Amino acid sequence: MDVAGGWPGGTWQRDFLSCRAVVLAEGPTIEVWHLPVKLRDGFEQIQAARSYEEELRDFRRPLLIRTLQGCNGNKAVAARVLGLARGYLHRLINDLKIQAEETALDSGPDSPDSANAPNIVM
Repeated sequence: MDVAGGWPGGTWQRDFLSCRAVVLAEGPTIEVWHLPVKLRDGFEQIQAARSYEEELRDFRRPLLIRTLQGCNGNKAVAARVLGLARGYLHRLINDLKIQAEETALDSGPDSPDSANAPNIVM
């Protein structure tokens, strides 16, 4: 995929889609299925199917959930890790309807998430 030349959107769109793919990948490799459906087959019919706000919401929500999980639900620490004011983090949590249950990691030895828990270093 030639993203340097012939990109159907602006550079902000390319950068946004790259960041989105990184967040969805949750690992070191970005695969084709991490890209929006319209990009998987090429550039011929790319149209804005979703609004900027919808795409941004889908980017922010998993990022906040994973960060909160990595900080054991501690919002003050999560805000520092993300470089956000604590009040703004609270607003995002409310706006994105993130529930406390989504941010808690099951730390039991048989938990499927315990092996995938993010390691956040400050």
